[in-house]
Amino acid sequence: MPNAQHGSAWSAGLPATGPFVIDVPEAELTDLNDRLAATRWPSDAPDAGWRYGAGLADVRRLVELWQAHDWRATEARLARHDQVRVDCGGQILHAMRVRADAPAGTVLLLHGWPSSFLEMLDLAELLARPDPVAYDVIVASLPGFAFSGPLAVPGPSGAEIADMLIRLLEGLGVDRVWIHAYDIAASAGVRMALTAPQRVLGYHTTEPGLPRAVWPPADLTEPERAYLRYADEWDRDEGGYMAMLSTRPHTLAYGLTDSPVGLAAWLFEKWWSWTLQPGQGWDWTGPLTRTLLDTLTLYWVTGSVSGANRTYYRADIEGQPIRTTDRVAQPVGVARTTQAIEHAPRELAERLFANIGVWNDLGLGGHFIAAERPDLIAASLRTLMR
Repeated sequence: MPNAQHGSAWSAGLPATGPFVIDVPEAELTDLNDRLAATRWPSDAPDAGWRYGAGLADVRRLVELWQAHDWRATEARLARHDQVRVDCGGQILHAMRVRADAPAGTVLLLHGWPSSFLEMLDLAELLARPDPVAYDVIVASLPGFAFSGPLAVPGPSGAEIADMLIRLLEGLGVDRVWIHAYDIAASAGVRMALTAPQRVLGYHTTEPGLPRAVWPPADLTEPERAYLRYADEWDRDEGGYMAMLSTRPHTLAYGLTDSPVGLAAWLFEKWWSWTLQPGQGWDWTGPLTRTLLDTLTLYWVTGSVSGANRTYYRADIEGQPIRTTDRVAQPVGVARTTQAIEHAPRELAERLFANIGVWNDLGLGGHFIAAERPDLIAASLRTLMR
């Protein structure tokens, strides 16, 4: 029989603060595989493919890979790095510390949605190697994600997350960092640079169009207008998830917390559509698939999909906490992928970032480029930090 208390029974027993070991009980993994084997699959329209969302044949294939996935190998890798939880003003945040010998500085890596700190594992280990210099790396789990839960507020804003992250650095005894952030973490990363400039040495991103000011300026150039028009079209075509998560996020939580295949389809649809270009096929044996399978297991055993989804709740109601007059003065690096929604023109980015010293058009990759090609992001970051 499936264990009705999956995830919550184990993760709720972790220390509220301090170091801990990621060691999922075997019963949790057995329960997961039992549920996967007992899946009741939906019917599929003829030639539906991905027209209506996650394609049935591809989700089946992903689930087969998930059933064979070696989570224990991932745990062994994570055990090489410190895992710690810190009370950040009432919200518990998790951080993984990847330490270097003779570090030249510290880098804070922030993941996006729907993802986890595991997205940044390969990148963190690359940065910690001397090439020619090495960096200590802190990979934070955003509030509500994985071990940074449960949420202490309905859905933290970017400004609130920034304050939590500053408290996290204080708790870890770290004074100054370079930040890499994108997606939902961009608002928090930029807010840290604006409100705590003494702590932020520089900022790196793969989404130079985020965060956007609540009201765009009147003197937009045509490339800027074209990009913002496309962003509006993208929201209409791809943004159904935002409408749901910004209004009724908990309704989804019941199905996604109880059905691992429902969870897999929910994440996979975003990882697929936000990675692939027209005519490109999914790489079933590459690092992105491995990271997705690890992330699915992490979401499942921590029961954290509800908290992760609620990240969008306050963001929609209160808007982005960025004004047209805000300017980030620290050095900034950009690595643009081929995803059109993340391909904001430089003049738009320069309205917020006053000192863009590195601008790389990668010519490949998608939303989860840090997991897809960590070598490219590491190289771009190193160029910024020289």
